[in-house]
Amino acid sequence: MVANNVSEVDIVNFALTRLGAGRILALSDTSEQAIVMNLFYEHTRQACLSYNWQFARRRASLAELTQAPAFEYTHQYALPSDFLRLYQVDIYYPQYNNSLVVSSNSQPYVIEDNKILTNIEAPLKIMYTADITDTTQFSPMFCRYFSLVLAHDTCEQLTQSNTKKEAIAYEIKEVLKTSAMIDRTQLPPRQEPTGAFVDSRIG
Repeated sequence: MVANNVSEVDIVNFALTRLGAGRILALSDTSEQAIVMNLFYEHTRQACLSYNWQFARRRASLAELTQAPAFEYTHQYALPSDFLRLYQVDIYYPQYNNSLVVSSNSQPYVIEDNKILTNIEAPLKIMYTADITDTTQFSPMFCRYFSLVLAHDTCEQLTQSNTKKEAIAYEIKEVLKTSAMIDRTQLPPRQEPTGAFVDSRIG
């Protein structure tokens, strides 16, 4: 992916412009806009990354930890330091539908205490979403999505306008639809287990 020149301040100012609010020069500014955006920025960035963005997807081959789990599973592996969300473990995909709850005995792995517990032998191959902080690595579509979600999250405090907040929520859904379409056209078909799905930031 080609790096972009977008900065944290650029993303915040995109959000402020969408809100019709004044722009800032730095997140450390003492203006109300900067204080509010600085409060929301990190939490919103991580929440936005929880959607399966291609630029944030990473692969890892994990070495087994020396100490085995206390019971039930035979192997455990430390999650990568930049781990944010699991996409794939070996041949398994996470199920995000809470209605599909099964007993622990039938689960091929679980995540506990920043570790993956499993009976799968080393090395454990995983795909995951990384906690990307460098804005130059963000895709253009993610930059737009992130700025809109920032605008949505801060709209009430900065504008007190429910109408504007609803309009931004609609834009967010449209950006996610466009992003999903771009991913489908850039990647070969990939068959995943029935029931696996991508949950969106805005319902």
